[in-house]
Amino acid sequence: MKLKYLFIVLFSLVLGSLNAQSEFKLDIENFLITNPVEVKLPLFSDVESITGKSFEESDLLKYDYLENMYFRPELGDDLEWTSMQFLKWNKKSVKNGTVSIKTLKIPYQLAYACFYLENNEWTSLELKLKSGQMMEVFIDGELVKGKYSSEKEGEEKELKLTKDLEANNHVIMVKM
Repeated sequence: MKLKYLFIVLFSLVLGSLNAQSEFKLDIENFLITNPVEVKLPLFSDVESITGKSFEESDLLKYDYLENMYFRPELGDDLEWTSMQFLKWNKKSVKNGTVSIKTLKIPYQLAYACFYLENNEWTSLELKLKSGQMMEVFIDGELVKGKYSSEKEGEEKELKLTKDLEANNHVIMVKM
């Protein structure tokens, strides 16, 4: 995950009630976002495994850095990354459908972004994100879908997911 720029373009979040067959679009105005943190390649990342598989940049995203992805951050909370390092949850506003994160001047880094969605009946969620970065989307701590390719600026690809949600307050987390 060599990040030269990091952003998410929110196309749409479409909610449809499973009972009423009604559909509406919801625009997300704010995200909670951590500051980026450096991730390192494994020691023998350039050596094939005994199965003949090479380490890929997408493996850095797929790795479970956190024991549990089901947490509910609030503005200003700390996310323990290592015993000596904490990531701060900051509010980032969506401007012109885009959320931008300033990256570090290092080759491999990772950040988390989340928002909350509260629904009072069973709902079908359609979420569309567009980014040139690899990402994984978690809903209530469960990995729902991942995008494991990187594209140049201006050639971003869309990640689209559909999921039925029970009545609840859900946390949608994006690991990128």
